Amino acid sequence: MARRWPTPSGIVESQMKIDQHVVRRETGWAVLGEGNQRDTVVLPTQEAAVARARAIARNQGSELIIHTHDGQCSQARASCRARDRS
Repeated sequence: MARRWPTPSGIVESQMKIDQHVVRRETGWAVLGEGNQRDTVVLPTQEAAVARARAIARNQGSELIIHTHDGQCSQARASCRARDRS
């Protein structure tokens, strides 16, 4: 979802709110922006990936979604539950 607002100079800026997912990879845990095909970063532990994803999500004003080892969403969130059922 894009948000648009005027800056003090009157120029309208937009910021995409891209939810950040933490997902398991063969080489560790990845931070993946929703809708992206490539991982933002792959880190050795889930804790490190969660910390990085949390910082990105806070910066963008978006959500953090943490997945389990098998790819299921570990947080109760409507979009995750719908994706898990399919």
